[in-house]
Amino acid sequence: MTDIENQPLTPERITLTFYDRKAQKIGVAWHTKDAGNPEIRYVRMPEGCTDPEAADFSAAKRIPCKTSEGLEGVKNSGVMEDLLPDTDYCYIVGDAARQRWSRRSVVRRRTPKENAFTVLVVADTQDQKNKGSMWKRALDDAFQRYPDASFLIHAGDMVQGGGDPGEWKDMLGAAAEYTGTYPLLQAAGNHEYHRCYLSGHLYVTSSHYHMELPPQDTANGMYYAREFGDALFLVLNSGDD
Repeated sequence: MTDIENQPLTPERITLTFYDRKAQKIGVAWHTKDAGNPEIRYVRMPEGCTDPEAADFSAAKRIPCKTSEGLEGVKNSGVMEDLLPDTDYCYIVGDAARQRWSRRSVVRRRTPKENAFTVLVVADTQDQKNKGSMWKRALDDAFQRYPDASFLIHAGDMVQGGGDPGEWKDMLGAAAEYTGTYPLLQAAGNHEYHRCYLSGHLYVTSSHYHMELPPQDTANGMYYAREFGDALFLVLNSGDD
């Protein structure tokens, strides 16, 4: 089997979210060029171990996933459940039939300590000229300063052109070690819903994340709520008018 034959099922644009309102499950989404047999496999990391290559996948939990229309490709999505607090898990996503997998990544599960926690907030990262390298540098600096951060919030405009899948690939690819490790609460900025930036596409925000949502039209963004510790986060969407 050649690399060319495998390419349509290569996972890209992997993201993590808090799937449910109580933030106890992790939603995983990724894109492939073609539809296949998507699956998530994850296993608890050995205590005190930070090397994903040390994880034993022989007894990994296997989650068959669903496919739907993505942004110029196929969105694959599933949910990691029964996760222990303050416990790291190693996971891969890919195609179970063709054995085309992502690299190993570690989900960092952080819970509040005495109702105190740290969250990192970013916005307007549309760094198309530098292919995401500048927001990668910003996240490097932020996590160096706040290594115990529990998750990320993006307040909108992750990309300049919401309808350009190449920009999403660049932005999420540049920051993959963070967007594939920490849950991300994503709001839709005008670059993700205004027709000037969409090149005729809709659902550009929802096609990159997997989460449980209240009934709504996600063509121009999403709105939802998540609870973490004693805080309630409301993510609003002014694009859905």
